[in-house]
Amino acid sequence: MLSKRQRNILSYLSAEKDFVMISELASLFQVTERTIQYDLEFIESFKNDLNVDVDRNKSLGVKLSQKENYNENSNVELDIHYSKNERKEQIILSLFESSSPISSQSLADLLNVSRRTVVDDLKSVQLWLEEYALILEYKKNKGFVIEGNEKNLREAYANVVNEYFRKSTAQIGIEIFSKDELEKIRRAVITTISEQDFQLVQVGIDGLIYHIIIAIHRAKKKFVFEIPDEEYERLSNTDAFNIAIQITTELEKLFDIEFPKSEAAFITLHLLGARVNKFHQEETQQNLSHLSSLFIQKVSAQIGIPLIHDHKLLTGLVTHLQPAIHRMTFNMEHSNPLKNEILKEYQDLVQAIKK
Repeated sequence: MLSKRQRNILSYLSAEKDFVMISELASLFQVTERTIQYDLEFIESFKNDLNVDVDRNKSLGVKLSQKENYNENSNVELDIHYSKNERKEQIILSLFESSSPISSQSLADLLNVSRRTVVDDLKSVQLWLEEYALILEYKKNKGFVIEGNEKNLREAYANVVNEYFRKSTAQIGIEIFSKDELEKIRRAVITTISEQDFQLVQVGIDGLIYHIIIAIHRAKKKFVFEIPDEEYERLSNTDAFNIAIQITTELEKLFDIEFPKSEAAFITLHLLGARVNKFHQEETQQNLSHLSSLFIQKVSAQIGIPLIHDHKLLTGLVTHLQPAIHRMTFNMEHSNPLKNEILKEYQDLVQAIKK
């Protein structure tokens, strides 16, 4: 289960006949030396599957020795692998939520597949759209857009959002929301972050929406998490806080509820944790995703259940951990009302996770 960068490192080392310095790899792939070390450890864990030996030398660096020619189609999978139906869903959501045409290459990059695969997927998308009398239209030199009347566009979007969340969040009380309400929640989030040009990774968007669904439950039950005033003040000085206020204000109008002020702070933490940044945050995201993969691998071995190929588990864990790290950074603590129940009902899993 190698990431794209790890595959590229593997290909690069396979082509080299001598040792390569870690610093050279870090410079080539624009990450830290520590990240390269993590990548190499991960590659080593699959050396039998890849038919390679990894030789390390403190002074000279690293060298790859191949037992056989490296097979690009080996059983070692990419970090995120979508099924055909999942790809179709992601493409439809992306097309509905983009303010401009999307190229097939952009979709391929999003889904970690080839452009040819996306072209085939777009045929399935077109068939799905025809059920709503909508058309997938290609704008020359720009990309694909969905065309049709507003009523059909709204109905199709509401249905795909509903289906997406029904499958992804079956255990968090989502059944009390109608498909129109789910569509309103997602649209409020997507529209706000798009208008503010606040770039989020896809799993960050999903995580934020899941959080908001739970937050609406909390608001209806008048359940409040308190946070220290000084930490609230620190968060309120970030650009993400203004977006959080816009989202909560819009949702209060849509659902006739009132969020406590702490809710904007928690949404801010999600935004900060999932934003796309080409420098430090991207590096942090890569490290966190990599460490989460290793963590899942080790827990799988402890409990004897093959969890490593479940990309939703991986992305969900990363989405949870990012704002958790920010909460620790801002010294924000609150009690978990489910903690005692989790400790009681899932003792074996808790022990495996601790280990």
